[in-house]
Amino acid sequence: MRVYFWTTKRRAARIRMVGFVPRRGRVWFTTNLGYAKRRAQTQARRTKDQAEVLTCLLNPGSFKPNRYLHQNHIIVIRNKVPQSVLIDQRGMVVLPAHLTAEGISRWVNRLLGVKPHKGVSKRHPGLGNNVLVRS
Repeated sequence: MRVYFWTTKRRAARIRMVGFVPRRGRVWFTTNLGYAKRRAQTQARRTKDQAEVLTCLLNPGSFKPNRYLHQNHIIVIRNKVPQSVLIDQRGMVVLPAHLTAEGISRWVNRLLGVKPHKGVSKRHPGLGNNVLVRS
C-alpha cells in the first residue's frame, strides 16, 4: 500500500538514516497526498523549515493487528518503521547512501526474509567496492 508521511527537510534526512522512530508512541501516515502536503506545509511553517512529503510502501500484513490501525485515510502504526519502506518518485526503494557492502547485504536479506547465512553475502560481486549500481 502506498502511503505518505509529512515532515520537514531536516527531519526527513534523519528518517532516511534511522527510520521512523515513533514520537509519543505512534507513527502517522496517510493515503491522501494532498492531506500530507498540507500537513507538511503547516509543520514547516511552525519550524521555519521546508516541507517534504515522503512516499512509502507499507505491507499491512507485516504488522501485528494491535499495532496497526487504518481509519479513513489515516494509518497509525504503534511501532518503529524501518527506512527500507521509503520509495522515490519512480517507485524504486530508496537505499541509504552510507551503507557498506555488509550493511546492504544485511538489508537485502531482511527485505527478502532470508537468514544471513543463506542469503546474499557481503562478498557478493554486485556489492563490490561499496558501490551499488542502479540501471
